[in-house]
Amino acid sequence: MIRYSKLGYVELNVSHLERSKAFYEEIVGIEYVGEGYGGFGSLSLRRDHHSVVLHQKDPPVFAASAWILENKRSSTFFTANWADHEIPFEELSHEECAAEYSARDADGRATHTGDH
Repeated sequence: MIRYSKLGYVELNVSHLERSKAFYEEIVGIEYVGEGYGGFGSLSLRRDHHSVVLHQKDPPVFAASAWILENKRSSTFFTANWADHEIPFEELSHEECAAEYSARDADGRATHTGDH
């Protein structure tokens, strides 16, 4: 069984950035924290810099996510499960996460989140 410590963040491609931003602020209750490189919108839960990242891009799809797992056993199960389902991913150490936290590609997406 996978045991998560927390969801690091999720990135979504949306067809209407302003409408999606309003939904997450007004309906879901997530604080808007600003626009980033490439025109994406970042929203935050609690102390996190960003919890939801919205990219205005068609088609609207789930783009990427980052998960923090409780232990190595969960990591082993997670990687096997995703590999069995042919979902692209990259496992990072704590040091790599810290080093790549702000690394972004030309579209403003984190460079380590797998195939978009």
